[in-house]
Amino acid sequence: DSLELIASEVGSDRVLFGTSGPPFNAQAALNLVMHTNLPLADRRLMLGGNALRLIEGRDTTDRATPSLQPDPFGSPVRGPETVPIIDIHAHNGAWPYAGATDRASHGLTTLQRLMSKYNIEQTLASSALGITTDFRRGNRELVEASRTIGNIRPLVTINPHDLAGSCEEMDRWYPESHVVGAKLHTQLSRVGIGD
Repeated sequence: DSLELIASEVGSDRVLFGTSGPPFNAQAALNLVMHTNLPLADRRLMLGGNALRLIEGRDTTDRATPSLQPDPFGSPVRGPETVPIIDIHAHNGAWPYAGATDRASHGLTTLQRLMSKYNIEQTLASSALGITTDFRRGNRELVEASRTIGNIRPLVTINPHDLAGSCEEMDRWYPESHVVGAKLHTQLSRVGIGD
């Protein structure tokens, strides 16, 4: 639901399609746009219309939908009769390019809306700020903001470049009953899991 959220916040005329190719298959990125709950004109803008306008100065017949539905998440896709779902891999907060200023509460509010849509009962989440920039601050914001939520369980982000600080963070936050584990992001830290 990331495209629906972005389009409702900034407009589909500000989204450019990218694939992370050629190392990765472009189909996953294409599927994200093709199966979004946005109108066809908005999808066409994302897939190429915006790029033509920005790069070549061309005008397209497609226009961004001026006011997308206030709740881009739509109706739940699973009914209450389905088995309980526990999401063990979620991130809270803004990634460096997302532009959100209130990382803790905005992220958790969005996460709860997604949980409701997909009938997810519990989510284990790590802090995007903790993974990308400041693991101590990210952990603090996530743990403190999730104390009263109940179904979002924090993972303490650890930094393999600061072993002592990582141990301090686990010692600080593990005593809280809603904290359930640790998160080590090997790709961003550039440290393999076996190191």
